Amino acid sequence: MLPLRMLVFLTLMFSLCDADSLCPTDLYPLTLDPPEVIKEYKESVLVNCTSTEEDHEGMYWTVGNKDSPTEYDNSYIQATLSNWDVTAECKIKLNGTHECSKDLKITVYKNPEMVSVFPTRHVPIVEGTPFELQCDIINVAPIQNLTVRWYKHNQVIMNDSFTNTTKTPVNESSTLAINISRDDNGAEFRCEAQLDFGLHGSQPVTSETYTVTVLYAPELKNKTEDVYMNEYNDITLNCDAEGHPPPHFHWTCDGLNISENTNNLNIRQVITSTTCNCTATNHLGSINKLIHVHVIPRGCPLVVTPAEMVVRFGDPASVNCSTDADVQQMGWKTPVGAISTTGPAVIWKVEKLEDWQITPLCYINLKDNYQCSKELTITLYKTPDVVSVSALDDGPMVEGIEYHLKCDIINVAPVQKLKVTWYRNNETVHTEMFNGTSKVPVNVSSTLRVTPVGDYNGAHFICKADLQLGPNGPETDAAVTSSPYMAVLQYADSLCPTDRNPLTLDPPEVIKEYEESVLVNCTSTEDDHDGMYWTVGNKDSPTEYDNSYIQATLSNWDVTAECKIKLNDTHECSKHLKITVYKNPEMVSVFPTRYVPIVEGTPFELQCDIINVAPIQNLTVRWYKNNQAIMNDSFTNTTKTPVSESSTLAINISRDDNGAEFRCEAQLDFGPHGSQPVTSETYTVTVLYAPELKNKTEDVYMNEYNDITLNCDAEGHPPPHFHWTCDGLNILENTNNLNIRQVITSTTCNCTATNNLGSINKQIHVHVIPRGCPLVVTPAEMVVRFGDPASVNCSTDADVQQMGWETPVGATSTTGPAVIWKVEKLEDWQITPLCYINLKDNYQCFKELTITLYKTPDVVSVSALDDGPMVEGIEYHLKCDIINVAPVQKLKVTWYRDNETVHTEVFNGTSTVPVNVSSTLRVTPVGDYNGAHFICKADLQLGPNGPETDPAVTSSPYMAVVHYKPVFKACPGSYAGLEHEFSMDKLSCLADGNPPPILKWKFEGDLINASEHLTRAQSGTYTAEIANDLGTSTTPVVITIEYGASFTCEDRYKVKENENGKLPCEPEGIPKPTITWSKDGKEIVSPQRWTKHDSGNYSLIATNKHGTANHVLHLDVLYAPLIKKGTNNMEVNLGENVTIDCSAEGNPVPEIHWKYSPALNVKNTTWGRQKRISITGATSTNAAVYSCVAINEVGNVTRSVTLTIKGKTSEASSIAIWLLLIILIAALIPIILIILIIVHNRCKKHGQYSFVPDKANDGSELPMTPLSNGVQT
Repeated sequence: MLPLRMLVFLTLMFSLCDADSLCPTDLYPLTLDPPEVIKEYKESVLVNCTSTEEDHEGMYWTVGNKDSPTEYDNSYIQATLSNWDVTAECKIKLNGTHECSKDLKITVYKNPEMVSVFPTRHVPIVEGTPFELQCDIINVAPIQNLTVRWYKHNQVIMNDSFTNTTKTPVNESSTLAINISRDDNGAEFRCEAQLDFGLHGSQPVTSETYTVTVLYAPELKNKTEDVYMNEYNDITLNCDAEGHPPPHFHWTCDGLNISENTNNLNIRQVITSTTCNCTATNHLGSINKLIHVHVIPRGCPLVVTPAEMVVRFGDPASVNCSTDADVQQMGWKTPVGAISTTGPAVIWKVEKLEDWQITPLCYINLKDNYQCSKELTITLYKTPDVVSVSALDDGPMVEGIEYHLKCDIINVAPVQKLKVTWYRNNETVHTEMFNGTSKVPVNVSSTLRVTPVGDYNGAHFICKADLQLGPNGPETDAAVTSSPYMAVLQYADSLCPTDRNPLTLDPPEVIKEYEESVLVNCTSTEDDHDGMYWTVGNKDSPTEYDNSYIQATLSNWDVTAECKIKLNDTHECSKHLKITVYKNPEMVSVFPTRYVPIVEGTPFELQCDIINVAPIQNLTVRWYKNNQAIMNDSFTNTTKTPVSESSTLAINISRDDNGAEFRCEAQLDFGPHGSQPVTSETYTVTVLYAPELKNKTEDVYMNEYNDITLNCDAEGHPPPHFHWTCDGLNILENTNNLNIRQVITSTTCNCTATNNLGSINKQIHVHVIPRGCPLVVTPAEMVVRFGDPASVNCSTDADVQQMGWETPVGATSTTGPAVIWKVEKLEDWQITPLCYINLKDNYQCFKELTITLYKTPDVVSVSALDDGPMVEGIEYHLKCDIINVAPVQKLKVTWYRDNETVHTEVFNGTSTVPVNVSSTLRVTPVGDYNGAHFICKADLQLGPNGPETDPAVTSSPYMAVVHYKPVFKACPGSYAGLEHEFSMDKLSCLADGNPPPILKWKFEGDLINASEHLTRAQSGTYTAEIANDLGTSTTPVVITIEYGASFTCEDRYKVKENENGKLPCEPEGIPKPTITWSKDGKEIVSPQRWTKHDSGNYSLIATNKHGTANHVLHLDVLYAPLIKKGTNNMEVNLGENVTIDCSAEGNPVPEIHWKYSPALNVKNTTWGRQKRISITGATSTNAAVYSCVAINEVGNVTRSVTLTIKGKTSEASSIAIWLLLIILIAALIPIILIILIIVHNRCKKHGQYSFVPDKANDGSELPMTPLSNGVQT
């Protein structure tokens, strides 16, 4: 108990002791001014402490653990607030036992150094997903006074405060949770931090604005739409889907894919109603919009006259197509007779219409781009080549038993218009119409069933085939009638007894090819009969009594043969020979019934055409698929004549049939006597089918960061197009394989395989087995202009311990899951930021950001490396200087001459800092380069991560000055000018060159005065010479100086007979004058050759375009001597006197002399123009040949006379004769002289003389007369 009592006592003692020092409650004398201090850290403070109680023992301050000196009036405190937890208390000592104090309320604060806002997770902001913004307030105190206000578009949306009582500066965060929607896309958020001290609040500090980009799937205002429009108008369909990122658009119209990939689909000239589907897709989803386009028909403003037409095959056809619309072009589209015009009408005309499939189309293009057409309906017809009636049953008709007649209609078209009418005598007994769609000629038949009665015997059955061509056909239907078939009726009472038919045929049946021969023997087991015979057709053979033979060539398709035997007067038996006449097919072909694409699951038929085969009922058609028989086809048609038949194979087509080979084989089947088969060509089927997948889903497992190839094993025909999406994102790959590199996250890829028949999807789930570096750098590569800001996010979904950026500028770190490297101005050329991560399992890795920092050139300029101007043909060098550009390895320099690219250069290197480079252009100039502009463009090829257009700088143009040798541009090769008017400087001769050339003219090597007028003597080849410093060029010009016509001829000319009639006097003048000849006042034609009669006076007129000249001349025609005719042989008696004369004419007058052997009795004398030889008393020595020679300057001629002497006379007689002759000559000389003078004066022809008396004109024409004793003989 003692210790407890001691404790109570001590406590009481201490309490009494403390009570003595307390400040009395009714006496509190201290006042502080100011009573409260709110100051920023490091600021100074001054506080005055005063007392209302003057009687005291002193005042002082206790600041922290330190007391100030005691004062007795007022007590001031002045300090710098450098302690975050500072306390200050003013104290007063009232007396020795009581002390009062007053605490100074001090708040030391610090405004935030920085306020920043950012998302708590650096991931795309998707509508409907949680989204938070964080506001970081850095280095602020005291935190309990901090208020954070959140703003959205400058409107306060939230206030945040803090309860932390820490007084020292700390970093604090405020989080804003937002229920994000697409309406928030583009919203601007910021936060504002302010220390709130009531009326003494600090200045708020505001963050930068954070703009929210909200991603959301596409959304449509209307999911369906109906659009009404006029036919052939253009339309723009709008798919008003909104999404972020902006969606990709895909259009289909009536199931067909359209290549348009924007939100608007432009369709030109819509002609049919259609339904278009727009699919708007981004990686968050897709949405469809159906647009129903309703087309209001416009109609086609064409009138085709006639609208329908019926034409006989091979006849002409003419159809008019007209319009009253505003036409741009119209015409006929047709294989034959196609034509076009600008309207308003166009006629299609064919001289011979021979195309069975023709469908002419009249079309029109209006000026408003509306197009339409109308089809002409044509029925092309052909009447049958043959219409014939034959029996289908053997033997004659039998009363009461049904019999069949067949009507074959050969080569008729169109069969659907055919009507067949049967007549018995003049009575219609049956009518048949035909169906079908064939337009080409076919062979058909009609069967008549007859049950004959007695009066049918001898009746005529007729078949008429007519084409019912309607009101557009000919006035009367085109019809062809068969020849009559006469019925032969066998009555029942003349039948052969059933137990008594003795006939046997050998062979009993005949199967032969058409035109083959047959021999059949008919025998009887009954010897007692009245005869046997054959009935072939309607003819009976002679009656025989043993055997009966038939031998014939099977040239009738419906031949019948029957062997008959007369048993007695009332009974007759017969045996019908079964005859089959056949013809193998001419051709077998296979083709589809419809030429359309063969789609899996749709009906498909092949048709086998067998041409010209008989008999059709024996025909078997076998169908083969890949050489395996799949179907046999036979025919019931009983036609015996050759026809064309078809077999159809219906196939349930599937993709397994793609590439299958089908063929058909036609064979006439006569049991063991079958003919050789005829086979068609092979038809290969191409089957179209929609894509099909073996597996519609697939799971693939792979290691992280490995490459993978996903396979979409869809098969289809035509081969499908492929479209890939992965996690909703469209992939550009369009093949069946998708290659993905360095897969780091699991993904689901969807492959859509599409062809025009459909589409199918395959989902491939890629499961990534994690490892590798779980960092995502966005963007992975970056192209930044020097000095521009840069921001890159590095994020991870791994369990991170720490991550950050290692970089000289903007290095930062965080605990994840994302860290942003941000630089306001990127100016470090060598920077290579590295994003690193340290996982909690101590796994470390990093990813390097590839940055291309670029700078466009400061200057791009072109200069010349060579002195002086360019010279044609000499290499010249231009330099392009590119100053301060980076990176050089991305630089491309392009040289242009005017607008033409002439050189491109790319640069190598590894430098990342700006450098100066140059490009040299080697130019070998030509003249055309003069004045050309050379430009150099430097552009940085920065790839897909760079700006949309490559940054480029272009130099100022460098204008080339090219010196080049002069050349002639236009200079004539020849020219004609007028004398005394033309000079060379008047001739236009254009030249080019630099420096400009000087033109000079030379003639015969000498320089001439180009302004001097030229004369005719100066015609010739002139040389134009142009020259500059680089050379000289010359070109010849033939100058012809023209002048008027003139003569420089003599007045007289001599020519020789038979020489060329060319005038020796030629006029002068250019152009060459034309000459007109006149003789004796009459215009004549210049002779081809001169004759002796052409001598005389001539007048000549010469004319050209510059004038006319006249000249008169005399022409003397010279010709060779001509000796007048005379005797060539003379006979005289011995002793007689002989005279031989020789005369000749010629121009000039010829000289005449004789050649002979001299003798005393021979004299040579001249008689006028004659030369005479006189022989007195001819002797035997005078018998010789005497030659007369006439000569002038033109020629000479010789005539010989042979003198013969006969008989002998006495010498006295000879002397007497000579004397008598001398006397006679002496008497005749005066007479002859007188005659010569008279003749000379009367002679009309120059140099022609005749010594023949007038009476010699009786025909003797002897120029030389032998004389005997002076008497004419």
